[in-house]
Amino acid sequence: MGDGMRKIAVFTTSDIFTLTGEGTPRVTTLSTGVLEAAVALGYEVFVMSTRRRLGAHDEWWLRLLPRENVFLGQYGGGNATDKPYIKAWRELAETFGLNPDTFRLQPRLDVFTESEMAVYGSRQFDHAYEPTWLDYMLALYRHGIAGPQDFQPRK
Repeated sequence: MGDGMRKIAVFTTSDIFTLTGEGTPRVTTLSTGVLEAAVALGYEVFVMSTRRRLGAHDEWWLRLLPRENVFLGQYGGGNATDKPYIKAWRELAETFGLNPDTFRLQPRLDVFTESEMAVYGSRQFDHAYEPTWLDYMLALYRHGIAGPQDFQPRK
């Protein structure tokens, strides 16, 4: 991916818009601008959603992409280790010719403070590390695929 041939960006639906007024009659969709910026810069954009189907509030951004570039993750509610959602991220990686079995997946040891490590020690990591969908998303970034962080407006 880092060969400069294809300019690819991957976003989640949460990266490209937010909803305000949820639970009220006046729900508003607000774009974050990252999708529009990537499209304007000539990126081939792919979007991953946790939802099983898309709704009316998705129509504006769906018009900007080929339908085959939208992946519905079939999220089962199993948090970051949700198996169907991880499977969707792995399939997305394969779309780019990447082998997700070769991705370096590792626990984030930096989430604990020094005092927490003193309390929990290595006991916290006696179990096998269970990969998350975030591991696969970050692996795509390491393979040269752009993400929302690459399209933030400059202040």
